[in-house]
Amino acid sequence: MATLAALGTRTVLVTGGFHHFADPVAEMLGFHRVVGNRLAVEGGKLTGGLIGPITDSAVKAAVLRDELAGLGEGAHSLATGDGANDIPMIEAATYGFAYRAKPKARAAANGRVDAADLTAVLTLLGIPRDSWREG
Repeated sequence: MATLAALGTRTVLVTGGFHHFADPVAEMLGFHRVVGNRLAVEGGKLTGGLIGPITDSAVKAAVLRDELAGLGEGAHSLATGDGANDIPMIEAATYGFAYRAKPKARAAANGRVDAADLTAVLTLLGIPRDSWREG
């Protein structure tokens, strides 16, 4: 499978979820960076606490803007989200897509994906189906 990086893209996973879950997914897909919440661990066990700030809507939009600024003039961005906390990021993106989203996120987006998976985004990016990795 061609990774997005091999296609000349920079990919960043920005999630309100946790690094514990997002890091393996991002590594498998070849993402350049993960921004998410960090779980506190003591004695090898989760404490229920967080380390550092919460990845909220402002952080999501700021990361997108910072990444674009680092890429320079003419760079484009695509962001997908499903809820109100994704709206600032969706609006800041060149292409903001609502993925199986709530009405407010759909209204803020350039387009939407209602299918059960994100393969529609691969098609929009022009990535040929024979280079997708299933499963």
